[in-house]
Amino acid sequence: MRCLFLFFFLPFFTFAQPGGGGGLVINNIISKDKIEIRAFLMEGKSIHHELEDIVQNAKISIPSSSDFKVNLDIKDVSVLRLLLVQQNKKMIIDLVDILGDNPMGRTDLMDSLEFIEGYFILSRAFDKTNSGLQKRGLIKSNLNKLVNAGLVSKSAKIPMDFLEEQNLTASYHNYKANFYLKKNELEKAATELELAKNKCGINCCQTNFLLTDYYSRKGKYDLAIEHLNKAMKCRKSIFYYEEDNYYQRAELLLKAGRTKEALKDYDYIIKTSENPFPAITLKAYSRTGQMDESKKAIAELEKLLSEVPAEHFNERMLAWSEYCEIFYALGNVYYKSGNKEKAADNWYKAMLLAYSNNSSNAVVLQMDSVISENPKLTKAYMVRAIAKYRRGPYLGWGDETKNVFRSGLEDIKKAKELGLNTYEVYIYSALILRELKEKNEALAQIEQAIELNSADARGYIWRYHIRQDLGKAAWGNKNDPDILMFEKLKKDWIFDPK
Repeated sequence: MRCLFLFFFLPFFTFAQPGGGGGLVINNIISKDKIEIRAFLMEGKSIHHELEDIVQNAKISIPSSSDFKVNLDIKDVSVLRLLLVQQNKKMIIDLVDILGDNPMGRTDLMDSLEFIEGYFILSRAFDKTNSGLQKRGLIKSNLNKLVNAGLVSKSAKIPMDFLEEQNLTASYHNYKANFYLKKNELEKAATELELAKNKCGINCCQTNFLLTDYYSRKGKYDLAIEHLNKAMKCRKSIFYYEEDNYYQRAELLLKAGRTKEALKDYDYIIKTSENPFPAITLKAYSRTGQMDESKKAIAELEKLLSEVPAEHFNERMLAWSEYCEIFYALGNVYYKSGNKEKAADNWYKAMLLAYSNNSSNAVVLQMDSVISENPKLTKAYMVRAIAKYRRGPYLGWGDETKNVFRSGLEDIKKAKELGLNTYEVYIYSALILRELKEKNEALAQIEQAIELNSADARGYIWRYHIRQDLGKAAWGNKNDPDILMFEKLKKDWIFDPK
């Protein structure tokens, strides 16, 4: 499920090493003078791209060969080339057969790399007989042994022509541009993109995606859209996801003030996506600029909710429903159109259907603002309380978690002071108290919930769990009276929060 607020990323991946395995770590760099180190992923005799930031804390960390082949969709990965420069002297090492992902989580380790002028090809393929030599690394005292073992070849001639401008590929410049864009160094990115454009020929997919990002950062949205349109016509591979492209274009169209075109992109996603809910909600948000459009957006969302079968919510009594997003979006549209009570009602329903069941603080921050503007908007306090209850477990279960739970209880207390006396008020009080290990107080709250609405099945299942915490119920006892009552009532449960 996508988040309601989507962030679009260009098709460049960071390297990952599943399970911590694969790749090569060189622990020590031996050099008399200051040394500059660069790393290049070679595709044949050309650079595919330069790896940035591989040297940290005097160590060299190189990703796994599997990352190169899978994440970058490169068919011919020959070597990872290290270029070391010390004053006017140079050393090139072509690393061959870098360890790939492996179920043991193993990473290849080299103790040391010493600066030795010349060109070396170093095999990292595992050699049981010479594993000790491989581990010691490429150092002067170990060099001849590595050569004799067939693990290193050396030459005095250093091939530097791979760095000449005429031999650099569009891919090289694209990755340079992407690196500069991430650092927001836009003019440097522009220089690399111009070079890439001159080299990429008829297929400039990656360059156009990057130009989209560049012009978006510059606030030139029409130009960003123009380049995204070109990119969307390119071939599709692991880099290009049609749905994300439509989301990104819709976002840019809105920024450019071209709302009607953006709505068409959202409509396309709604018709074709396996998960249309984010597009439905974003379409609704984009129409709230004018009152007439807000009314249409509200009507569309309410119509969608009216068509949801009642059994859908019955089946999700204690679980997440994808329609929580629609309720929350409806709340946002109502709020923007000025109907604060309706907004809070729908936010409240969204939370009861497990909206924001994650570590995000977005709902809490939004409700902070809403409550600041509307201190008597009762259900906003409950929305914030439930969001804190959901977020607390992600904060490490220390003082921060406890403080968030306590703050949630204060929000519930405030909602009650403003007149809210719903079943859910007591349910969430009980659930938060249970997380705080205040089990007797939790049981007292759940008893009040059941007293308020004895026909609601949820109270009984939670009372069973709290009684279990207190040692008053046996785990897994299907004949426990609370379990039996829950099973009896759940088939008639209706999602109808007041």
